[in-house]
Amino acid sequence: MNKSLLAGFVLVLVLFISGCGSDSPNNTNAGNSAEPDTEVRVSFTGEIVEIHGTGAVVFVKEGEILASGSRVSVDLSVNSEETFQVGDSVKVVYDGVIRESDPLQINTIAVEKIKE
Repeated sequence: MNKSLLAGFVLVLVLFISGCGSDSPNNTNAGNSAEPDTEVRVSFTGEIVEIHGTGAVVFVKEGEILASGSRVSVDLSVNSEETFQVGDSVKVVYDGVIRESDPLQINTIAVEKIKE
């Protein structure tokens, strides 16, 4: 009885371990995937209220991100061709990831001045 119980346990353990190592179509680390990774791009508009080095705090005026908060930390260095100032209206593009803090933190993809 003990041998069959042990054999069953080993079989379940082997199946569990082998299942954890399989590549799935959504695995971004697969490397040899025939399909290109699609990058999520989400945007919002707002006004720069603070600048600290290469970063800024933007007060959000429009965008889905408002559901999480109204102040967002933005990396201005993604657009080194532009000079930003407090009061500038901007459009910010990010990858959809929002870190819940104050101000909210995002992975900035692009930022540009907009004229109102």
